[in-house]
Amino acid sequence: MPRNGVFGAPNAARFATALAAAAAATGLVAVAGSAGTGGAHGEPAAAGFRLADGTVACALVDGALACRADGADTAAVLERDGRSRAADVDVPHNASTPVLLRAESWWLGGFSCRVVAESVVCRAGDGAITVAPGVTGGVR
Repeated sequence: MPRNGVFGAPNAARFATALAAAAAATGLVAVAGSAGTGGAHGEPAAAGFRLADGTVACALVDGALACRADGADTAAVLERDGRSRAADVDVPHNASTPVLLRAESWWLGGFSCRVVAESVVCRAGDGAITVAPGVTGGVR
């Protein structure tokens, strides 16, 4: 007796295998986990990053994400629940701190950041901070 339908048991398995192979080949498979970068292969994220020119750096400090523009008096601090504040927090970085490029994103433990123009935009919960060079306090 002939089978009707596309998703019969043998066809469903073949379809699922073909779909998985196509997704893997085109890079559509999401990287599971709570930390990573938007770079190749979704490498685990470091606890901080900087822009290539060093004008903005962000790091996890006491469970919050602190981002500071070079020369700014204060840092923008984003809590996991989305609350934000300006604070005099040191954001350690140097030449070995990973660089976040325009085409990449960074995420770790509920925080996510990306580069927009010359700014770094970070989100957590319902909140966000934007940090840019040349802006007093680093917060726009």
